[in-house]
Amino acid sequence: MRERSEWPGPCPSAKGQTVFSVLGCLSEHRCGTGGIRVRHEEDLSLSYQGRVLSQCVKTQYRRWQVIIAIAIPFVLLVIPFVTGAQTTVETEYRIKANFLATFPNFIEWPESAFPSAKAPFLVCVAGAFPFGTSLAEATRAVSPHGRRVEVVWIHKDQDMRSCHILFVSHFEGKKYPKILQAVQGADVLTVGETPAFLDAGGTMAFFFQQDALQFEVNLGAASEAHLRISSRLLAIAKRVTNKPEVAGL
Repeated sequence: MRERSEWPGPCPSAKGQTVFSVLGCLSEHRCGTGGIRVRHEEDLSLSYQGRVLSQCVKTQYRRWQVIIAIAIPFVLLVIPFVTGAQTTVETEYRIKANFLATFPNFIEWPESAFPSAKAPFLVCVAGAFPFGTSLAEATRAVSPHGRRVEVVWIHKDQDMRSCHILFVSHFEGKKYPKILQAVQGADVLTVGETPAFLDAGGTMAFFFQQDALQFEVNLGAASEAHLRISSRLLAIAKRVTNKPEVAGL
């Protein structure tokens, strides 16, 4: 049995109608909205099946082009931060260094954050410097927003305001309020490595869970620092706090 009408166009993309494989157009009986409803595919003529399959191949090809274009940034961002075995301290900070080198591409700083068009992008570390050479190596080949990266080990609070990213070591836990006060109102993305850092007013905190690096984001702190974080980055965050309220919700 089958029902036919004129070919309605590509396989529908509406929720519940999406076809996720070429064969799915036939086997799932979903190709068409008010057009073709296949009850038993063996009842279809070969030429008619060919039309259905051809249309579905074209539709799926276009759909996967879009999916791949969206997914690639996430894959590039996440894969380097997954470990297959128990994480050592050296491996942990190498992964964190890769994270610090990668995610600035998903964040916008105001032009006023840079003293000139050729000014470098400053990645600073406050407190202990556990990265060894990994942070310099990870940032050597990147150029966020077209700027070269300089890694700076900060020793004075007054120097923190010139940073674009300020990584605060967990050894500085008791100094979180003082450090965050020093950069208040400046265009500085503060990054910590404990849950308490976000609670203290930091912008981002990351941690390992099941041998994979996870991160959390405080949108309120990002707004105060005049930073815009891409929705693509927020989509893969473990937790996002202080989301702006939407009128009518």
